[in-house]
Parts: sequence; structure tokens; C-alpha cells
Amino acid sequence: NVDRSVIVDGYVDKISYSPFDSMKIYINAVTRMENTELKIYDISKNIVSKIETDLFPQTINHDAPWAYGYDYTVTTTIEVGNMESGIYLIENRIPFIIKPSDFVDAIIVYPSNTINAYNKNEGLSFYTTPRTSKLSFQRQQDLPANIIEFFKWISKLDYSFGYFCDYDLDNPSTFALSDLIIIPGHNEYWTRTARENFDQYVNDGNDAMILSGNTMWWQIRYELDGEQLICYHNAEMDPIDDEELKTINWHHSSLNYPIIESIGCDFSNGGYGLKQDNGWDGYKIILPESPIFKNLNIQLNHIISIPTSEYDSAPIMNVTTDGVPIIDTEMLGFYRINLLGFDKAFKGTHHKYATFIVMQKFYDSGVIINTSSTDWC
Repeated sequence: NVDRSVIVDGYVDKISYSPFDSMKIYINAVTRMENTELKIYDISKNIVSKIETDLFPQTINHDAPWAYGYDYTVTTTIEVGNMESGIYLIENRIPFIIKPSDFVDAIIVYPSNTINAYNKNEGLSFYTTPRTSKLSFQRQQDLPANIIEFFKWISKLDYSFGYFCDYDLDNPSTFALSDLIIIPGHNEYWTRTARENFDQYVNDGNDAMILSGNTMWWQIRYELDGEQLICYHNAEMDPIDDEELKTINWHHSSLNYPIIESIGCDFSNGGYGLKQDNGWDGYKIILPESPIFKNLNIQLNHIISIPTSEYDSAPIMNVTTDGVPIIDTEMLGFYRINLLGFDKAFKGTHHKYATFIVMQKFYDSGVIINTSSTDWC
């Protein structure tokens, strides 16, 4: 058995695979080891498969590996076989997704774009100083700690789930395998095509559960056949000619595609939940009779504890004498929307709100539950 300390880093050639796909594995080892057994674990750290291969030291072959990848030599190629859809890790270190092959109770989106955006392996990310505008998936991608427990928990529920990564949302067929999509964690970076596919899915009568905040905040695009994530965070720096494809915040009017049109809330209306917000580090429930709370014994003004870094909010037009925000339903123009609970947030010099909502855009469209919290999971 391999000692995990022998592995320096590694990655696979794609984030997600269909059953019976081939997978190329790239591993950089401290020393050469022949006929070494590598274990594949599920998200709950159960061993589900084993691989035998030679390991050897690797050299990064690019002077900007954060943008263009490590360019390692292939360690081994395997057939994934008929593995159940889920999140897996080679030696609990190198994550990959197996997609479903049949209809499931819900499809779950692994936030691969946001994971890559914050990934500063080899020096730069979208958040370092200096920052980069291009990030490769062809390098070590780490599973974010704040979402692992959710994936462990949901894998134990008595439902069938199918997992996809963000890149898969550009393909309309991804949405054909269920009438419910779950967006967990912190899913911040979306292509225009992914948003259009998501909207069409909901408009056709399918449902969405958004267990995420700061959702759909940046537009991105892919290059190098999906191996590279592009976001300039600045319209003037982005060389693309089409103004609607500039990689900037979706709430900018030049993109002609407000986030609130899709999911009712966005970060421009919301703010930070742990900074000078005078809130409750969670949602104060104002609609306990909602079927969402069935059998939970939640009463009016009950507070669900969710210390949250970033909150989204629906547009607020006023506040009641009891301090409850009133959603600007006329601005949204939805068939119906209910505020389930709220918290206070803060951004810039302004006190903001966080809104936990359930909504329906049209009378025959699907229902969206939006928790609006980066820390719900």
C-alpha cells in the first residue's frame, strides 16, 4: 500500500466521467515505486476500487502552471467501469466525479469552477495578488472542506442522486436525467450557456434547490477544450469582442442577464453575514407554516443557526414596523414568491438583508428554493 506522503500532487484529465469512460491519471511521487497499489475512495472514505501502477517523480513543464497545468506524463490510464454516480478521490487526494447513466431523483452540481477559482496551487488564483485571469483544471484540485460534510450526509439518504460538475451544465442533456437540480456549497462562476440551460430547465417545469450563496456572481468561459477557466473580473481587460460575454459580474447591465431573473436573489442585493451586520448568524423564520418546515417544529421567529460568510438577497423595497424586509415583487415580476426567513447582512457602508425564499417564475414553471447562503451546507 502506498504511503500518502509519497504523493506530492496529482490530477485527472477531466473533472467528470461517464460510466465506462477512460481516465488518465497524473501523479507526482517523491520517489520511484513500482507495482504500487492506489486506492479509490468514495466521499465517506470507503475504499471502492484499487489500481496497480508505477509511480515516479514528475516535473512541471510550464512556467505558468496555474494557467496551463502541470503537463505531467500520464501515470496510468484506467477504465472507470460501471461505478455509481458520486464523488471519488484517488488516495483521498485527487477528486473526480462519476456522472449518472439513468434517471435519478435529483442531480447535484459539484462546484468545480468555484473550487478552481480559489485554487492557488503553484502561486496564483482569481483571488491572489497579483491575480490571474486564466486557471487550469489540469493541476491538483482540492476538495473544499466546507462542503464535504454535506456530500457525506446526502450520500446516506434513501434517494438516487446523480452528480455533475459545472462544466457539464453547458450540455443540455445533463438536465434530462431528473426533474430536480441541487446547487450546493458556493457556486459562484457560471457560463452564459449554463445559465440559459438552467433557466430553460426551470421554465419547463422542473425544480431547483439552491443550497448556495453568492450564486452566479461571475460570468466565465472555458478555453482549451474545457481545460481552462477564464475570468478577467474586468470588462476592459477581457479581449473578447462580444460585450455580453465579458467575464464580469452578472449584475452589470451590459451583460443583459440579471441573476435575480433566474433565482430571485443575488449578492449585489445581499452582503456579508459575519461583518457588522447586527443579525443573528442565521435565518429568522417568518413563514413557519411553509411545507418546507413540515415536521421540524419550527415556530414564528425561530432562528436557524447558519453563520454565513456571504449572503444573497432578493431586492427589498421596504421594512415592516417589526423589522421584516418586504420583497419588491413588482420588480421581480414572478408568479409568486414567499420569504421564509431573513437575516441581516452588511456591505460597504450599507446594512443589507439575506433572504431565504421559495419562488415560481411563471404559473407552469418549476419551483425554486433559494437558501442564499454560502454556508448552508
